[in-house]
Amino acid sequence: MSFLCPKGHDSTDSDYCSDCGARIGATAVSVPEPVAVANTSAGDCPDCSTPREGGARFCAVCRYDFANKISATPRNLVLDAPDIPAPATPVAVVADASAVSAPVANIISEPVVSSAYQRLQAVITADITLVKDEDPADPFPVGTPIRQFPLDLEENLVGRFSTSKDSHPEIPVVDSGVSRRHLKFMRQADGSFSVLELGSSNGTLLNDAVLEPGVFTKLNAGDALVLGRWTRITIETR
Repeated sequence: MSFLCPKGHDSTDSDYCSDCGARIGATAVSVPEPVAVANTSAGDCPDCSTPREGGARFCAVCRYDFANKISATPRNLVLDAPDIPAPATPVAVVADASAVSAPVANIISEPVVSSAYQRLQAVITADITLVKDEDPADPFPVGTPIRQFPLDLEENLVGRFSTSKDSHPEIPVVDSGVSRRHLKFMRQADGSFSVLELGSSNGTLLNDAVLEPGVFTKLNAGDALVLGRWTRITIETR
């Protein structure tokens, strides 16, 4: 049996409230004890509405704490979060949905190309004006078309093709005065190109200057090389 305090408390004493000490008075109003009602589910989870299993303390789905009435995950993030931006726009998620940062713009990394990076090609011409001595056994190849070879490898060997000598240059030249391994166009670490004379039999001229074998010489668009009996190689931008 309990007694109702003027302040609304349930008191176990009939004269003074056992909770706040207020005088109850002559007339006591008894408050019946609550009747326990069996409930196997003990109510649904307030977060995810999953039925509570017996007297389980935690929700079987979202781990809501029935005893302390605490959500395992803050409800304002799970249920009351603002609209989520499109998948292509990443969003920074923090502890409070009200502090969600503005969308972060996608940043596309473009490859950084050095200003020294060269895109060159070698243009091969059979130039009759370079022929100094006529040789009936080795005549000038009249009507030879101009050929273009992009310098798209780290090393581009120039020379005469020969299956028997296992010579397979990237830039084959049909000229009896050109060695099988005559010279190389080589890309350097900074992206530029150099020419390397490989000690050919008849040598090479670069812009009318003799190339020293074994020495890297910087190559630029507009440079002209002369080798063999009639071969001219002009370097162009591609």
